[in-house]
Amino acid sequence: MVWPGLGAQTRRYSKGRDAVYGSMYLRWWFTDQILRFCGRGIFKYHSSLLPWYYRLLGARVGSNGSISNNADLGEYDLLYIGDDVCIDDKAILRPFVAHQGAMVRE
Repeated sequence: MVWPGLGAQTRRYSKGRDAVYGSMYLRWWFTDQILRFCGRGIFKYHSSLLPWYYRLLGARVGSNGSISNNADLGEYDLLYIGDDVCIDDKAILRPFVAHQGAMVRE
């Protein structure tokens, strides 16, 4: 499983800013690469399993919602998805931006 390795590699994200190519940025990049390489496992076979996948990664996901398999979500500890929310195919929910040489998480 991917989760034990990720837990050892990263700490929970919090709002703030860190230097690009600093230790926090490199941890974020490494974790993102692991998740891309390993994929979603059994969670990719049905969209009703996706909320559980994102909860395991640290997102707060409400009930009765739907998340598309093609939606791009990241920085899970900073995500809050409310009740009855529908996330479409082309949605990008990543509370991260590179701004003026810093990694900013909001």
